[in-house]
Amino acid sequence: MTDNRKRTSTTPLRSSVWLYSIVMVLGIVFYQAANTAAFAQPNNQPGPTFQQPFNQPGGQPQPGNAPPGQQPPGNAQPGPPPGVSPPPGQQPGEQPQPPPKKSPEEVQKNTSDLPTIDEMPIPSAKDLLTKPPVDWLVIDKDKVMVVNKVFPRPHTLVKLQEKFDESFNWPKPKTTEEREQQIAEREELNYLVITIPGDKSRKEFRIRRDKIESIVYHEELMLRRAEGLMAEEKFPEAYEFLYMVTRVSPKWPGLKRRNQLIKYQQASSHFKAGRIETAFMWLERVHVENDKYPQLSQFLGACTDKLVSEAVQDKDYRQARHFLSRLRQMDAQHPSFIKWAKFLNDHAVKFVTQARNAYSSGDHPNAVYLSAQAADVWPVATGLADVYRRATRRYQILNVGGVDQLGGEQLYPIKTRTELRHEHLMNQSLFEIDRVDGSARYYTNYFENWEPTELGRRISFNLRQRRANWESRPQLTAPQLVSQYLERIDPDNPLYDERLSHYIASLSVQSPFRFEMKLSEVPLRPEAVLNLVPTLGEEDISPDSEGNVAASGEFATRFRKVRQDGNRTVFRRAISQRDGLSEYHVAEVNEISFPTHEEAIRAIIRDDVSFLPYIRPEDVSRFQDDEQFEVRKYALPVNHVLQFNFGNKALQSRELRRAIAFSLNREKMMEEVLLERAGKHLARIVTAPYYSGSDAYNPNIEPRKYDIALSLSLKAAAQNSYGGVIPPLKMLIGADPLQQAVAQAMVKQWKRIGLEVELITPEMALKGKERPKWDLLYRSLTMTEPATQMWTFLTLEEQASVNSLSQLPDWLRQPVLDVESAVDFKSAQAALRRLHQMTWSNCSYVPLWEVDEFMVYRRKKVEIPLKRNIRGQVNPPMHAYDGIEQWTIQPWYATTSR
Repeated sequence: MTDNRKRTSTTPLRSSVWLYSIVMVLGIVFYQAANTAAFAQPNNQPGPTFQQPFNQPGGQPQPGNAPPGQQPPGNAQPGPPPGVSPPPGQQPGEQPQPPPKKSPEEVQKNTSDLPTIDEMPIPSAKDLLTKPPVDWLVIDKDKVMVVNKVFPRPHTLVKLQEKFDESFNWPKPKTTEEREQQIAEREELNYLVITIPGDKSRKEFRIRRDKIESIVYHEELMLRRAEGLMAEEKFPEAYEFLYMVTRVSPKWPGLKRRNQLIKYQQASSHFKAGRIETAFMWLERVHVENDKYPQLSQFLGACTDKLVSEAVQDKDYRQARHFLSRLRQMDAQHPSFIKWAKFLNDHAVKFVTQARNAYSSGDHPNAVYLSAQAADVWPVATGLADVYRRATRRYQILNVGGVDQLGGEQLYPIKTRTELRHEHLMNQSLFEIDRVDGSARYYTNYFENWEPTELGRRISFNLRQRRANWESRPQLTAPQLVSQYLERIDPDNPLYDERLSHYIASLSVQSPFRFEMKLSEVPLRPEAVLNLVPTLGEEDISPDSEGNVAASGEFATRFRKVRQDGNRTVFRRAISQRDGLSEYHVAEVNEISFPTHEEAIRAIIRDDVSFLPYIRPEDVSRFQDDEQFEVRKYALPVNHVLQFNFGNKALQSRELRRAIAFSLNREKMMEEVLLERAGKHLARIVTAPYYSGSDAYNPNIEPRKYDIALSLSLKAAAQNSYGGVIPPLKMLIGADPLQQAVAQAMVKQWKRIGLEVELITPEMALKGKERPKWDLLYRSLTMTEPATQMWTFLTLEEQASVNSLSQLPDWLRQPVLDVESAVDFKSAQAALRRLHQMTWSNCSYVPLWEVDEFMVYRRKKVEIPLKRNIRGQVNPPMHAYDGIEQWTIQPWYATTSR
């Protein structure tokens, strides 16, 4: 080696250069050997060893790199080894003086003191991260010299040799001086410039390339340290070293192999700990990077066998197919995939055979269930497609998901939305609402026509004498229907309807399919007042596949409930579809209740259900952007309303009711809780419990604005009139998670004015044997005909009766009666708007919002015919099961696991 700073531009004689270089190189080597000996550990100290999982072979040294070994700390200060006295003339702690020039024999003798590659320990993680980086030069076959980072890197020796070979292609020199300069520059390429760790003067030295066996770079030392951490299963720490090398040199030799190794070893660690699915995931990542990784295929097979066998044992075939699908994507000819595919196919074929036999014997429901089981086990099973298509076309089953099945008689004083949905499914009224354009428009499947005479006081009804093949309704005759009307106007009958009795004066049968009704008073909406649900006749009673029959007089004119098990409710057609029809429609509806909206969403994505009657506003755009699903908006929004129990003396105070209303920041709750991440256009603040586009809605009434100061003043006034203290109030809420979240937000806002409100959830209410007592009722409803429904809304009764008005305040009774006695649309509209103004002024209830609602279903699975008006425009659905009898289910099932 020579000090580069002593070189001049003058080129000496070649013999002098060689002699001078040899002497200096040997001298510096002796000096380096003497100082580097201090880094060596005792020869009997073993270096770390690594064990590869599943016989993973170790890495091979790259060109220009050293074989695996050990290394001392990279930036130790040169000096005498511990326990060795400094040379004569040197005080302890002083830096040694440069050694005198030694003969080649003396240098060769002292280089034997350098540590060997096997004696060099890999630097600790702390040293690698905190101390300056160093490289190892392996000379004399196995001796190690520690130097600062060398350049170029990596493959330093190879790159220098390439430059040396390229030097012979340099342009031919024109002068002697140029030729001598090229010779000197070419000679320089035979040397590697190095610096010594700890040398503050940063002197540069040269060492001949042919003296260097290999180079162990700092990056390689970090990778070896990472391997050691992997062996200790300290994967986060190992990732730190891999990341550091990746950030500086993403294509460093051996980095890719170490990245694969750490994933493989993590898979091995998770497999031993019993986390098989996590191990499988890591193996998938290894496969993406190197599908020929040693023993990867065997390891994947072991994981797959474990996962699939557990899923099959639990009869979770979807899960089993999920893992097999992932394995097939990596290797379709993998022995584990072939083995399990055959097993599941054979198992599914058993169900296929049973389904074919059930279909042949006329047991159509069982044929559908068996073919569905086969599709769940192995969708591509032999012979499944044919039997599934025939069975599902003959007996069509609609699987419906929801989250609002809790409730019922023990909870609400009124029918829940779930109960109303079930009523629409089971019962078909004489008159159904077709659309709402300011006011309700009706249609009927029972009557050919109805003709009012004598200014509407006499109506002749002509019944249809046939029903369509798709209809599931009783074939009514005039005597049957007149008899059912007579039951409802008889005060001694349990079905007595006071409002209906007030309007009907007499009934007479004109023919088997024609009768006449005489009215004592002309109703504003005859269809709304005269509406009822016909009962089944004796000729319509037919047993289902399980032998169950509907009792005579049962209110089930479309579908009937046949079974309820846990979270599943099964409905079947009241009148079955006969054999031999060219087209069949929905024969059975299975409603499945889920605890949360998220689980219901997952169910329709996984094809566990095909139809969701309601989805949250925030989920609308998600399904609208997916071509697999169809989203339809309901004709009317749902209104959220807060009602008061006037039996509570405190709530009889107008000031307290207004304080409750003014303390609610409805705008904030609508954006942050009700809509969350959905658009604001899906909900609106309203002042009435019905559609803001209705003729009954008074557009001149503005919503109450949030005013915390006014609400505090009103509450103080209410306290003074009540006696100084307002007791805690109880609010009854439904099972819908969204409704419960809104209710909790309202309770927090009421606390700001010192009003304590306790929530009564369905879980709490169902524990008691009686309906819970409540002061506030949070409900959501859709009012189609305010003229006839406001009475029952205010009284919380199913039917309008004079006695029910007694629970209302005096100032509220007469406006309700004015609406009921209106004889034309203009006077009815004026009466409804006066009622709207009065209830708003006196805060009879607190309207919150109207929210647009949507249904979603699978396009490939469910076909819902569009209803069109006479102008060809599509009428949006009025309720979840609007026209359910004409829906069809396609013989489609998912062949992939999600």
